[in-house]
Amino acid sequence: MSDSRESYSDRMRAQGKYCLALGFDTMGFGDLDGFMVHGERLGGNLKHVDPTRRHLNRVVIVMGEKATEQTKTLDVAALIQEEAMLAAVRNMNSNTAGLRTNMRKPTKAKAVRRAGPQPPCYRTKTSSGPLREGVLALHRDWFLADEDCPRKDRIRFLNDKGMWVEHDRRKYHLFAEIGTRFLLETFGEAVVFARFDGDEQAGHIHFVLACAVEEKPSHRYAQGRTMFVPSAIPAIRDRTETQVINGKEVEVEITGYENAQNLAGQFFEGPEFAHLNIVRAEPKSALIREAEMMAEGERTRMQDEHEVEPLFADPVPDGAPNAVRQFLLQRAKARQDAEKLISEKKGRTVRSGPAQGWALDYLEALGVITPEDRKVHSTRRAQAEFLATFQSTFGTPEEMMADPDLVADRAVDLARKKIAEVAAQAAEERAREDARAAAVRDADDFLERVAMGTQRTQEGLDARAALEAKLAEEKFLAEADRKAADEAARAERDRLIAEAKEEASGIVGSAKTEAQAIVVEALTEAKSILTRARRKADEWLTMAAEKASHWLNVGAVVKTLAKVTGFGSRPEILEADAAAEALKADPDFQRVRQKDQAR
Repeated sequence: MSDSRESYSDRMRAQGKYCLALGFDTMGFGDLDGFMVHGERLGGNLKHVDPTRRHLNRVVIVMGEKATEQTKTLDVAALIQEEAMLAAVRNMNSNTAGLRTNMRKPTKAKAVRRAGPQPPCYRTKTSSGPLREGVLALHRDWFLADEDCPRKDRIRFLNDKGMWVEHDRRKYHLFAEIGTRFLLETFGEAVVFARFDGDEQAGHIHFVLACAVEEKPSHRYAQGRTMFVPSAIPAIRDRTETQVINGKEVEVEITGYENAQNLAGQFFEGPEFAHLNIVRAEPKSALIREAEMMAEGERTRMQDEHEVEPLFADPVPDGAPNAVRQFLLQRAKARQDAEKLISEKKGRTVRSGPAQGWALDYLEALGVITPEDRKVHSTRRAQAEFLATFQSTFGTPEEMMADPDLVADRAVDLARKKIAEVAAQAAEERAREDARAAAVRDADDFLERVAMGTQRTQEGLDARAALEAKLAEEKFLAEADRKAADEAARAERDRLIAEAKEEASGIVGSAKTEAQAIVVEALTEAKSILTRARRKADEWLTMAAEKASHWLNVGAVVKTLAKVTGFGSRPEILEADAAAEALKADPDFQRVRQKDQAR
């Protein structure tokens, strides 16, 4: 891809050509209503719409055919939605029949029936529906009115930059006709609706693609099913093609949208419409593939060169994948530019001045000379004298330009010789350093053994004395620590005993006082309870004696009446007389009665 800040469209405009863009987006059945409402300018974002040019809008395709006065008024959204609903109902009935009859799973058939009709399409995470909304747009400058455009065909309006522009009405009609033909020839009956809009900044065509596929009956769908499948449209189906990229034939994956854009470019750039100067928009996908293959080729080249010549060839650097790819692309482009320059200059007669400059640049690139050497020899005489020192190895500047590959090979050989010489010198110097270090180590070892022999006895005695002193000191310190610990433990034990005694004494005294108070309170309460109980008992006994005396008197009267009336021999009277005699004989009753009589 170009490094220029100018866009691809601007570069095409500089060449007198105009870019044609073809874009797509997913759409569901429910989105059709909003699409139609916006097309009729009854809703949606209308800030970019010019109401004075709304009369330029028109329907161009209806249900796969060029629109007529009769078909323009059809409610395409309602037709597609109705077809989808009928397909959903047929699919549900076919599914329930297959589950019940073929698979013998009535429970699942009932579940399908309860779930109701489902959208007749395959569900994916990246798609909002089985329909495809497309737009075919051309660069706005193509519609500009030429000088010979009649006044009646000129359309004057404000563009989005606030400037007055004039478009040619005839170009609007021409693009609408050619665009309609392209859509019908490319997508056929799948174009269920298309509308040309001329009330925006440039004329363009909005269209909707829908393709229903009838699947054969299966074990699960007894009568088959109808599904809306956008990939069934050949123009937007993914495919694999063999292409030549960087001189190599490779198999590449072409997406359906990219294929449709390629078809648009072929249609408008063909012989019939080549005079319109309409070209395909920038093929970004193809450029990205080409860049990726160029980067991978440069990666392979660098890896092979580094494996063969690890001292001269740089390895592939580490980093983020995108950063490494940009590095490889820049390196591949620089290599191509250098190869192109060499191929252009090879075999040509060049003046001495440019030849010397090219030779110095080439030697610097090969690493034979340094950038400082290149800067020092700036005049032609200095360059000629400096290059003369390399003439025996590489030849004259003209010979270098005639065969730069030979110069590169000789530079590699020279570098190898220098590296070999430096490596040999380094090996010799390293051997001398190793021998010198070995001699110094031997001398140090001998002196160390002599010193150790003379000092070993005294060191042994000193070590023994120091050890004995250390052991005595450790023993004294251990004994002192033990005594101190015993004293501390004894003091702590005495303190704890004293505290325990004091606490126990306090607890005993407090308990004795509290117990005495509780006993006194309990005795008082018991006396009070006993007094109340005696009083209550006397009241109950008195009441009982009174009632008993009353009933005894009543019994005597009843007995007397019974004798007079002749009922004294009845069992009830006899039983009551016996109970009265028993009550009189009761000691408690006698005691209470005597006490009551005394009172």
